[in-house]
Amino acid sequence: MKEEKKAIVLGADNAYMDKVETTLKSLCVHHYNLKFYVFNDDLPREWFQLMEKRLETLNSEIDSSILKGYRLPFEGLSYAAFLGILFQSM
Repeated sequence: MKEEKKAIVLGADNAYMDKVETTLKSLCVHHYNLKFYVFNDDLPREWFQLMEKRLETLNSEIDSSILKGYRLPFEGLSYAAFLGILFQSM
């Protein structure tokens, strides 16, 4: 019987790429069979390909959920800040 993957959702931009990678590593030390969704608009595709290869050995995967063309309701608020507020309210 195939076990369902546990979903982990993150929101980040290029400035937080190292922190996302640290979070992935930390979670994978203690868990397996994970599916990561990383909402972003500027993380390099090559980074996701590298993470996919690393996570594959742990029966985990990563999804690049790119935010393109999405308009925030407030001018001057980055989508990363908006996601931080949104995630806290969930």
